[in-house]
Amino acid sequence: MKKNIIFIIMVFCLFFSFINEGETLTFGGCEYSKIARLKSLVSNVNLSYDYYLSNNEAYFNVTVSNMTPDIYFIDSQTGTVYTYASAVDGEIVINGYKNSSGSYKFYSGINECYGIKLGSKYYNFPVYNYYYDTPICKENRDFSLCQKWVKVTYSYSELKKKVNEFNTKKGMLEETKRPNIEYKQTYLDFIIKVYIKYYYFILLGIIFICVSIMYISKKKNKFDF
Repeated sequence: MKKNIIFIIMVFCLFFSFINEGETLTFGGCEYSKIARLKSLVSNVNLSYDYYLSNNEAYFNVTVSNMTPDIYFIDSQTGTVYTYASAVDGEIVINGYKNSSGSYKFYSGINECYGIKLGSKYYNFPVYNYYYDTPICKENRDFSLCQKWVKVTYSYSELKKKVNEFNTKKGMLEETKRPNIEYKQTYLDFIIKVYIKYYYFILLGIIFICVSIMYISKKKNKFDF
């Protein structure tokens, strides 16, 4: 019985002499306050992104800023280790990512706590639409499959068909939204409409009347003594 009690006490003593930090067990030499400070350093690390286009493909660059000598990280996608020695003014620039996602896993770099996992930072890049700069998408920027950052699995002919269907539906929708204005015709509108339609006959009639009046007037003056 005494042996069992002694064994249990030893287990508890052994347990409290370790600090369980994620995947890593550390001896009491690495105090919790040091780990807390290191985690604070990781929380201050920022990721920023930019991209460039080459051969109709988008490539992304990541800038990791606020690095310190006390921490390092590993890229989960490539397995590459990045330390403060790789930094310039506290910044590490990693180039050439394509449409991908992953994380940077941060670890302690100080001797007494070396290798303890401190946290992760995640990156996730959008998919570039390789039809974005084609004529059909330049003319249809409001179509969802012609946006810059969208994954398109259709062939060009299939995309063209989708665009035509979209424009047909859009035209039908605009037609239904068009207000139906009832126009009430006035007498003046009616006269103008008749004149425009029969002006040739009206003009001939006016000429005939004028010539007739002139002829009658001239004949009357001839017999007037």
